[in-house]
Amino acid sequence: MCNLISLRHIEFSKDDHMPSMVGRLTCLETLSFFVVGPDKGGSIEELKCLNQLSGELTLNHLEEVRDKEEAKKSNLQRKTKIRTLQFEWSYGREVRCNDVEVLEGLEPHPNIEGITIQNYLGEKFPPWLLMMKIPSDGNSSRVFDNLVELMLRNCKWCEQLPMLGHLPRLKVLRISGMDKIRSIGNEFYGIGDGSTSNGVRPFPALKVLGFRYLKSLLEWKAAPVDERGETVVFSCLEELTIEECPLLTKIPLSDCSSLVRLRIEDCEEKLEIFRCEALTSVPEYFSEFHSLRRLRITECQSLSYFPKNILGGLTRLTFLQIGGFSEELDSFPYLNSIQELPSLETLWIYGDARGRIKSLPDQLQSLTTLKTLRIFRFNGMEALPEWLGNLSSLKYLSFWDCDNLKYLPTATAMRRLSKLTKISSCDCPFLRANCAKGSGSEWSKISHLPYIHI
Repeated sequence: MCNLISLRHIEFSKDDHMPSMVGRLTCLETLSFFVVGPDKGGSIEELKCLNQLSGELTLNHLEEVRDKEEAKKSNLQRKTKIRTLQFEWSYGREVRCNDVEVLEGLEPHPNIEGITIQNYLGEKFPPWLLMMKIPSDGNSSRVFDNLVELMLRNCKWCEQLPMLGHLPRLKVLRISGMDKIRSIGNEFYGIGDGSTSNGVRPFPALKVLGFRYLKSLLEWKAAPVDERGETVVFSCLEELTIEECPLLTKIPLSDCSSLVRLRIEDCEEKLEIFRCEALTSVPEYFSEFHSLRRLRITECQSLSYFPKNILGGLTRLTFLQIGGFSEELDSFPYLNSIQELPSLETLWIYGDARGRIKSLPDQLQSLTTLKTLRIFRFNGMEALPEWLGNLSSLKYLSFWDCDNLKYLPTATAMRRLSKLTKISSCDCPFLRANCAKGSGSEWSKISHLPYIHI
């Protein structure tokens, strides 16, 4: 085959062996993968003169490359027609060898569009990957401005993620099997050590984000705010997947107005989904988050579909903040299994600012373990239901932005709340007038409470 010097396109049926002396085929434009090793293919140096290669290229068995100098002989920086590079070491290795040096020597050209790193056993990434930029003329450097997709798979000894948030065209990011990653913070967002974002909008083009099998991940920090107290991160995110991250306790998912698809499995004790305006449904497996203790799903204006038993399996849930969904909903189907939450102590429930919903959901009347109830934006409700007196463990009751709320339950029902010690309201003008001390029609129902803030 080495005599076919005019050959431009070649494909192999297996990805772990290839013919020898491929490096002589200097007209090659298509070579889907290159296998390194004397018994499998050839030396990495054979790539040196294959500068017409284009499209995708996978480099297999990189543990066969001796060091950085040998890796540099591949001359990847000059192969400017290659759009996507995949760097692979053999799976199942225990000896780490010289992975950092080798990957450093395999630095690609700055216009690369896709990079995959697989089975890399270095404790850190080389500078070009860690900082996502390469040296340019003089003392300057050039960011991978055209990088669209990055995948890091089974880099199990690496302790730090690359700086990625500053990449202007990155659309797909998938990270899996990085056993040593404990925290996702400022470096991930491409911000560095500063406490503010300095006007930077991290991940301006990212549409797909996935974290899988990060068994040591403890925290995922929100992006820092700028000088005005604001930050915009993941402004284009449409799909988020988080699987098998058993120690992760919080997902900083807020103001993701573009989010369409969400998948979370076997992860956290705390989950927040806030202002995801494009989200239309909650996945069927949601009730399988058995370790969940705190859950917030609010202000998702397009959310209209919920599994029948969405809350039924969340038996350890103690805090629930929920509501503010699609205008198509005139009831509370997502609360149908709320009575199956034996540990629920705090509930923040959101109604309908336009006033279509006239009362609290009946599903709440069986919550005998509830200690705190906050009621938001029930603008169509004028009176609280009599069954409120069934909430025998209730200690704190509050109302926010209930424009037309006027009346509490009867005095008899209020007296049945024997553990109630505090009641408060904010922006509830009619209730405030009716609870005026000594003169309001509702005052006698609450005058026995030690803390009243109306």
